[in-house]
Amino acid sequence: SAPVVVGALILLIIGSAQPERRKRPEVRVFLLFVAATIGYTAANFMEMISKTEAETLLWSQLLYVFIAFIPMVWIDFCLRFTRDGQGLGAAAKAFLLMIPLATLAIVFIPGLQPLMWSRIDYFSQGGFVVSRRSHGPWFAVYAAYTYACFVAGTAIVVRRFPRQRSVYRKQAIAVLAGLIIPLAASLTYVLKLVPGLVKDFTPFGYAAAAGVFYAALFRMDLFSLVPIGRAAVVERLGIGVLVLDREWRLA
Repeated sequence: SAPVVVGALILLIIGSAQPERRKRPEVRVFLLFVAATIGYTAANFMEMISKTEAETLLWSQLLYVFIAFIPMVWIDFCLRFTRDGQGLGAAAKAFLLMIPLATLAIVFIPGLQPLMWSRIDYFSQGGFVVSRRSHGPWFAVYAAYTYACFVAGTAIVVRRFPRQRSVYRKQAIAVLAGLIIPLAASLTYVLKLVPGLVKDFTPFGYAAAAGVFYAALFRMDLFSLVPIGRAAVVERLGIGVLVLDREWRLA
């Protein structure tokens, strides 16, 4: 549980950094991702230290309050990276919210919970109650939705991947790394790639992704100049140009 606490503290530090940039829409999306990851990590920690079956189940349910909406944030973030800060539209958000809202209803309504967890076994370990779950049919739907959002976000970034060897290529690589790390952690748990692994360590993947995105946003100035804009304008002009970013700095 110690790494979970350390991860949450790091996320809090990241979320409180660069207050002067919080008005920018892409930074607000990033902070939303950080807040969801903090909640996910905190619920994960509380689940780990639960001493009764009821507590373990409660924190397992609350965990989905945060994690269910992260895939939609992924898509929004990737779109803003490739579309000059423009994210999801209202219709797209309403469509992408359907699966998370249905997941929350299934997780919290007792009669529907077997759709998510067909069986939950509890056992004692070190004075704490640990659960082992068998997934129901809705988990496959939720997992497909999550992985589809990951793949879509990756495709969006790759499709606009800057061809030139510059800081913008490094930005795109940072975004791709932020997408791949939690995906790899989740697949390791879901596909049982590590024998005997009971605990889902996906929160560590999301925490690592937050660190990568922080570096891209505030160390590489991720949204100062959109790569597709540079390719379309700078490289097709036969004259010299000076380009300024949103903060009127010479980019």
